[in-house]
Amino acid sequence: KYIMKKIIKYVKYDIYQREVHLLSLLNKHVDWCPKLISKNDEKLEFIMEYCGNIISNTNIPIDFNKQLQKLLNRLQKMQFS
Repeated sequence: KYIMKKIIKYVKYDIYQREVHLLSLLNKHVDWCPKLISKNDEKLEFIMEYCGNIISNTNIPIDFNKQLQKLLNRLQKMQFS
């Protein structure tokens, strides 16, 4: 499954460029980030792998805080913070 994302708000803040750049960097170093499949710089849209539902009160994992801390630690080691 794939998902397409099109940036239509806050274009002046380079949201598209930042998201594509970070996805590309993360794809090289981790396996838990959605894979960037394709991008269209003119239309400010990209396609990436679908990685599941958005977390909500009804589906949040019991160990969410532990998972989040692990993710943040990994990003910090990669100097993303």
